[in-house]
Amino acid sequence: MNFSHIIWDWNGTLLDDVDLSLMCVNNILNKRNMPLIDIQQYRDFVDTPIIRFYEHLFDFSKITFDVIADEFYDFYKKNFFMAALSPHAVDILSHFRDSGCSQIILSSANTADIKNYINRLGISEYFTDILGADDFQVGDKIKRAKKYFTEKGYGNMLLIGDTTHDSDAAAILGAECVLYANGHQHQAKLASTGLKVIENLADLIDL
Repeated sequence: MNFSHIIWDWNGTLLDDVDLSLMCVNNILNKRNMPLIDIQQYRDFVDTPIIRFYEHLFDFSKITFDVIADEFYDFYKKNFFMAALSPHAVDILSHFRDSGCSQIILSSANTADIKNYINRLGISEYFTDILGADDFQVGDKIKRAKKYFTEKGYGNMLLIGDTTHDSDAAAILGAECVLYANGHQHQAKLASTGLKVIENLADLIDL
């Protein structure tokens, strides 16, 4: 199929920030002398909405989600230099651009932050639009995408993400979907969707 729009998830898909995100969570736990988690637990707990992730770790009668979010993003921004683009990200972005596809980032992350990060990483030229959140509370990206494509037109779309929530978004948007196994959720969870799961973004060219 020839795609008119490529919809990219950001965190864990284009951006390899899983280790950094784990560090952010463990920083919050460590400050409170609570047991730290490993990458296996992190990927087991990741869910949407993100508050479900933190329900595994915190008692919300003792700490609010707002405090958790603030501490997470403060640590994340200070240590963003530890994150990098996923392997072959630039190659596949170039491939889709040369194929005439518009490329859009659809994310729960803050729009201004994403724009800052893609500028710092030197990939801003590849994207038509950034559909991120206006705040830092991990908002509803599906609602934003529906509004955007209702106004712009849908066309043939491919959504590439790293969580089952991305598969839900694709289904609602009527988009094809490929899931990336080196992001924030375990490959087994991704495979349970019945969708194509890849371990390398370069595999998208063969698809």
